Amino acid sequence: MSPSQPTLFGESQADTNLSGLSTPAMLAELLNVPVVAVRRWHRRGALLATCTIRKLPYFDFAEATIARKLASLVHAGCSLSEVDRKLDELAASLPDCRRPLADPTIVVHGAQLLERRGEELIQPGGQLLLEFEQECALFIAEEPLSDEIIAFPVSIESPNQQLNKPDSLQAPLAASKDLGDALREELLQQAVDFEVAGEFAQATETYRALLLAGANDAEVQFALADVLFMQGDISAARERYYMALELDEEFIEARLSLGCVLASAGETELAIAAFEGALELHREYADAHFHLANALQQAGQTERAKSHRETFLELAPESPWASSVREQLQT
Repeated sequence: MSPSQPTLFGESQADTNLSGLSTPAMLAELLNVPVVAVRRWHRRGALLATCTIRKLPYFDFAEATIARKLASLVHAGCSLSEVDRKLDELAASLPDCRRPLADPTIVVHGAQLLERRGEELIQPGGQLLLEFEQECALFIAEEPLSDEIIAFPVSIESPNQQLNKPDSLQAPLAASKDLGDALREELLQQAVDFEVAGEFAQATETYRALLLAGANDAEVQFALADVLFMQGDISAARERYYMALELDEEFIEARLSLGCVLASAGETELAIAAFEGALELHREYADAHFHLANALQQAGQTERAKSHRETFLELAPESPWASSVREQLQT
């Protein structure tokens, strides 16, 4: 495992300072992108976790700055597959740069990634950007990362436009029950594209196809559960979260999401148990303190709710949810 992304368990968590770090959910909220996009960028290596605790990655400010560049492309109308292609093109044009997006000379202009060379902006293919376009690009590049949630309209190309026919996903699946890593990743990317585009039915079918093809792992079950939850299919989402936990009982994001499903179904006591289970695995999981506090408040346990809100603010004072938590503590 890479030393830049250590996995921490048990008591070793106490030695890790999580102050100033963001979970995928926090980063997604801050940048106004779906959390599945953050997970995908992390999976492909565009974002590197400062540390990872029971599959939960944490990102520092430098990674948040990179994520902001990626989010800007999505806000400009790029699908996640298009973002992937742009990253590949950028890497090919800068073969000696290990992480081009971490380089401050790489800026975002609309739906483009550009390299700043002195006073000029260069496209990955080497073409010079026109002068009037450069001024806009420099403005975007120098705008600081805000603690407030960014609200941009998102117009994303439907993944259906990238497929030759509706059943194009089924052909590779029928070819082999032994799903290779490359094919699994390709189908995961297609499912995520559907999800980000709001085409949840297609995303659901793609995740189900992955499971039928033999990719029955906790992450696919978790992804399917998320999509079912977004479609309002609470019962099915709940079952899939349970299945993810059966495959990996230490999958704390699945425990947290299960708690959210249970809370939305009005099963507050079970939701509290799920959130507490996540905290037993990772006591400094700020997201779990946040949701547990809300569930406890719903159950009338105001003092316990207050305690978890205070803990949340200690752990994540710069979180995009921090201001609302402070308001709740003042009421």
